[in-house]
Amino acid sequence: MTQHLGGRKISRKRKLGLHTSRLYWKILCGAVPVFCLAFMATFMASSICAPINMSNAVETQINAIITQGSYSVSLTVTPNVDLYLTAYPTGTMSTGVATVSAQTNAPGGYKIYMGMNDDENSLILDANHKITSTGTFTSPLALGNGKWGYAIPHSDPTVINTNGFETTYTVESNVEPGSNSMTFASLPTNEQPAQLVAQTNASNYGNPNTFSVYYGVQADHSVAEGTYTNSVLYTAVADGGTTSEINLTPNETPNLTGSGQTIKVTTPLYTTSSSTTVDIYMLSQSDYDALTGGTKTLDQLASSKMTCQSTGESYIEYNCTAPANEIGQYQVYVNIPEYSQTFHKQFNYIATFYNITTMQQMTHAICNDSRYVATPSADVYYDATDTAHHAATKTANGNPGNGKGEPTYPVTDTTKVPYTTLTDTRMGVTNTYEVRKLADGNCWMVNNLNLVFDGTNTLTPDNTNMPAGTAAKTPSASQSRSAATTTAEEQAWAGADSDSWLSRSTRNVQETSAGGDITGENQKIGVYYNWYTAVAGSVTQSQGATTAPMDICPKGWQLPRYTGNGSWMWLIKDTYSLISTSGNQGSTRANDILHQFPFSLPYPGVVDVYDGKVYNQGTAGYFWSAGSVSVGSDTYARYLRYFDIYTLPEFSSPKTSGCSVRCVAQ
Repeated sequence: MTQHLGGRKISRKRKLGLHTSRLYWKILCGAVPVFCLAFMATFMASSICAPINMSNAVETQINAIITQGSYSVSLTVTPNVDLYLTAYPTGTMSTGVATVSAQTNAPGGYKIYMGMNDDENSLILDANHKITSTGTFTSPLALGNGKWGYAIPHSDPTVINTNGFETTYTVESNVEPGSNSMTFASLPTNEQPAQLVAQTNASNYGNPNTFSVYYGVQADHSVAEGTYTNSVLYTAVADGGTTSEINLTPNETPNLTGSGQTIKVTTPLYTTSSSTTVDIYMLSQSDYDALTGGTKTLDQLASSKMTCQSTGESYIEYNCTAPANEIGQYQVYVNIPEYSQTFHKQFNYIATFYNITTMQQMTHAICNDSRYVATPSADVYYDATDTAHHAATKTANGNPGNGKGEPTYPVTDTTKVPYTTLTDTRMGVTNTYEVRKLADGNCWMVNNLNLVFDGTNTLTPDNTNMPAGTAAKTPSASQSRSAATTTAEEQAWAGADSDSWLSRSTRNVQETSAGGDITGENQKIGVYYNWYTAVAGSVTQSQGATTAPMDICPKGWQLPRYTGNGSWMWLIKDTYSLISTSGNQGSTRANDILHQFPFSLPYPGVVDVYDGKVYNQGTAGYFWSAGSVSVGSDTYARYLRYFDIYTLPEFSSPKTSGCSVRCVAQ
């Protein structure tokens, strides 16, 4: 904001030094009229015993109404202000008064600011002789010798009532110090925020508000003779009636979903000054609390300042780029020091399908938030036996040219299958999982669970699908760390009962079926678990038919249910119609499709309950569900089994079998 010094050199007109200067105005910031009060003081002394005389006369310019758009504001300062000071050895004080009048047709009223026109708030004779100012707006002080200041009685309703001035002031000439209780304040320089002194919150056009500003100066013989001068700026700012707006564009919601989004900041200040300083921050709630609590400053929070561009609108308006932040609560904080104004608005970085980074952040609600992630059509899958469907799938997924209809990642188009990658750091190892939202509206892992137990790390409700309050669990170590197993390991698995923690890691081994089409992470076998381990030891063999209340899936995920939404049957039969019953499918179609995009189920095989060896690797898949069922005298658990011409979503196997695990967001 450019501020012009209004002081002018005053010629001496008579012996006592009566001088005049003119109160004049200029247009500042488009709709903001700014008036510059040139404050002059002259002191004359021939000896230490002679009186010192000071005179200053200020007269006003004519009314000024500056219009921009449909709003206007006017500001006048009348009448002339004359100060006469004859300085005596013990000190002398004189005061004068100006009447400030303002009116606007802006529905939000106006604000009036005061401040010095330059970086000096003293009255200046030369570099070595100044009359300094004293006191503050909230804590004004009585003048001392060689001091000057301003005061605004707080009896007027438009004047900011947080000031510390007296209720009434009087015009005085050559009074002895201490003979009255008038107190004064110094004006801020142009390097400091201007002081907001008066405001109204509604249009008052045709009915001007007025208030009085008193100026006082005190001097004794120690003050050198001469002309002391400086300039005071009155600034009126029209408020068009808008509230402080900090909005997210284009969807105008107080939720942020990731870095790079545009935040639109609009303030109530009506100005087009390109030099007005506006700093906009994205503060965490803790930093905002520290700032407002006084334990942190904006200088300490400089790293939180956003990159913003002015839109050029009359109201101070900016488009800012949201930075990358952790999910949580934040405050957009706007600081406009020139007008002593701050604004803030709470935003939340919300968890969405595309901005979460860990498995534990995912929930069923996030997966089903249609604002940010679409549900794909059940027609989008690769079917090697159906040429027409193959072509349609390939087209729907962007025709990537790989011959299988698989999309090019990342997949965010609503015509494709939504995709993201999340990490799970349990057991001290980072496992990365691909996650896709499928046509049943659920988010599924499309890699096998690869959680390896070393016998020391624990599962807790904070990281695992365990009810709050459940005691931490420490599973037994995985039996092997390679694809091969020893005879002893096989015998240990075969001889274990169903209530023992039992798992076998295959590390990065991939299934090697002759016709395997899935590649990379999707093809890795992962870890085999007996059912007691898969359900985190929550169901024993003696409990019979039940649904496990917890499992080893990450927090926010679960083993597929035995039946209903979130089950293998719901996905394969009820959503994608790949089978007509839970039994013999009558063809290889379902088995082949599950092995392809978007399911990407490999053929990991199974650890046999009788000899502990792995069978059918490369030809069949076995995946646990959360349900168990009593079969004869033994207790079995439900699982998905697919091979050759069979796809059986509700098959059952002894709990001591070693099957794979896929999780679905709960």
